[in-house]
Amino acid sequence: MKVLSDNHMHTEYSRNGHAKGTIREVVMAARNKGLKQILITDHGPGHIAFGVRRDKFKEIREEIDRLNEEFDDINILMGCESNVTSFNGEIDLRDEEIAMLDRVSVGFHYGIIPDDFYSFWVFFILNPISKILRFLKPLVAKHSTKCLINIVNKYPIYIITHPGSKINVDTEKLARACEEKGTALEINSSHSCLTEEGIIEALKTNVMFSIGSDAHRPENVGDLTNALERIKNTGVPKDRIINIVE
Repeated sequence: MKVLSDNHMHTEYSRNGHAKGTIREVVMAARNKGLKQILITDHGPGHIAFGVRRDKFKEIREEIDRLNEEFDDINILMGCESNVTSFNGEIDLRDEEIAMLDRVSVGFHYGIIPDDFYSFWVFFILNPISKILRFLKPLVAKHSTKCLINIVNKYPIYIITHPGSKINVDTEKLARACEEKGTALEINSSHSCLTEEGIIEALKTNVMFSIGSDAHRPENVGDLTNALERIKNTGVPKDRIINIVE
């Protein structure tokens, strides 16, 4: 089994010191570890603390293009870990920003300002209450799953990052929708999600998986140990993982 790429990492473009390292430093670290491709996924601009500034998208695109011309042993993709901003199925990327990207990822994150009261109510009020009053969990999962399904039906989503983190989801239902759209579910090596239980639920469908380090420092790029352990424990077929080959 060989890992071809790392599909989740951050650079100093994720603001306020959230991540360290330039794009070049991340690329050099990936090359040193033998990776053939990386997907750089700084936080979407809707994150009030860590989001990449909208006026930096063009700069990032140009820097990645230059590095791809410089190195012929690695493919560097420009992505973005966009944020859910509305439970009606909206993210924090504009059409012109999506057009600059090679791939779009999306995940639930704190630190965003929801677009509407309904979204605020579900994410910031009902969601934390459900962690205490556990009978509310299915209701929250129903809202969040419908939201993500709306997003993958509307946007060209490549990967849903750490599904089940921050808010519960109906993993099997989400996986079936993602299977139809060709969207992968992430097994994140830094977060617990997908959990082994979540992976088993997703395996009831034919959805594809992606593994990512979620590195916030260059030296952590390609560190997929925890994700690979969950894959081993749950018996995920290697041909179900988009960035692994036998």
